[in-house]
Amino acid sequence: MNLFSVLAFLIPLPLFFDLRSLSFIIHQTQFDQVLLLDDGAPIPIGLVALLSILIFSSPQFFGIRVNKAWPYALSCLAVFNLIAANRVDNFKIIAVSLPILLLLIFSAALSNRVIAEKLSRGYIAGLLFQAYMHVVSILLNTRDFADIITASRNFFGYEIYQALVSYSAVVSLAGGAGVIFALSFNSIRLRVLIMTAPIYVIVIFAARKAAIVDLLIIYMIISLLLLRSLIHPGVGSLRKSRLTNFLFLILLSCMIYLFIDLVPREITLNNALDQRGDSYDVFLGELQNLSFLQVLLGYASGWGGYSNFIVELIARSGFIGMFAYVLGLTFAARRFYGVLFLLTGDKARMISGDFYMKSWFAFALGSLIVGNLVNLNIQLPYFIINFLMINICFLYFYSRYFPEKFLSSVGS
Repeated sequence: MNLFSVLAFLIPLPLFFDLRSLSFIIHQTQFDQVLLLDDGAPIPIGLVALLSILIFSSPQFFGIRVNKAWPYALSCLAVFNLIAANRVDNFKIIAVSLPILLLLIFSAALSNRVIAEKLSRGYIAGLLFQAYMHVVSILLNTRDFADIITASRNFFGYEIYQALVSYSAVVSLAGGAGVIFALSFNSIRLRVLIMTAPIYVIVIFAARKAAIVDLLIIYMIISLLLLRSLIHPGVGSLRKSRLTNFLFLILLSCMIYLFIDLVPREITLNNALDQRGDSYDVFLGELQNLSFLQVLLGYASGWGGYSNFIVELIARSGFIGMFAYVLGLTFAARRFYGVLFLLTGDKARMISGDFYMKSWFAFALGSLIVGNLVNLNIQLPYFIINFLMINICFLYFYSRYFPEKFLSSVGS
């Protein structure tokens, strides 16, 4: 392992440092209470690792490519920041700006396949290490079945900071990536399944509502694959994969049953509405009493009371600020994913009709949207850094195992 791999290994580890107290956030788990947040300015060690990667890399390794997406995205972000600056504190402004900035930084940095390979291998090693050790911790700390959820936010007696928000979302996303990657082969890849298994143990035991939506999206993808193999029975590759898809479907059905029926936590739509419905009612009631200017430029101070990222943007910066932010995020994301498709060569392009790549992007986008309709995942540095790294890893390993699905294009 070289320096880049070691630093990438640290990114998925849920270890946080408080910039205000200059200490790591470490709490012993209390089985009779839930610890979600901590006062201070927490940053994940993965952010420090990422900044270190950028510092230690030189221009000859990272061919910095700044194109027109940069001024467009940064201008939109500046509009949002100017509108929200008087209502949102500086630390939150930085946190909300980070997704756009990271998309641009990654898009500028990821131009060298060797560096991308080292980052991907180091990150996957760190992710699997964290997942396997966490499962061991769950088994050791589960005193009885009712303790499963508490044990899932516990790492050998210590609380996993943001365990029920960003950490569970990252684990769920990684699990989906593993399943889609395994499905892309014509026969079952036992190694991929074994690597993915501990991730889904954590997903099931954590019993997060957003995670079951991820499971349902994967269920739909497998169902479409199975349906396609039945409609086209003469196609060899589909015929070979039919049994694989059927077995995955059975396995996923069992996982969803475990998630909903066995975990000691109510997982229903009514329960979800009870938890989030009041804040939406308050928001809709507030909108009816606002002036036209407040609707355009925002009206409420603070951040986090609505548990919905889009609602937060509207409340703090109005529809103009929300539109500016989403537009800036779109410019930056378009540039990021455009660069990702260059990982296999200077002028490589992905075959547009590939079902598994489309499935991955549909799953990742669906997971991102759901996570920010019920939580505020995108503003959490741990989530957004890992979200981008999982995307990078999926495309890198997919291009490595299926090079025939990448074509060299003419022109830049």
